[in-house]
Amino acid sequence: MNDMKDQRIELRLPQQQLEELDSFIDSIDTHFKPTRSDVLRSFIAQGVRGKFHPAHSEANDFPLG
Repeated sequence: MNDMKDQRIELRLPQQQLEELDSFIDSIDTHFKPTRSDVLRSFIAQGVRGKFHPAHSEANDFPLG
């Protein structure tokens, strides 16, 4: 059985980035507006998948040995 638990991470963002994040959320044209946390989790997941995906052009940025 997989006993993975969510872990908390604290991010401190400059006011300008918070305003950009809020602007991005406001630009989403749906009835449901995601929270800042939802959007940041999505961005982090996309970045991790993109960075470590074998087809990524900069895959050698993180040597594994």
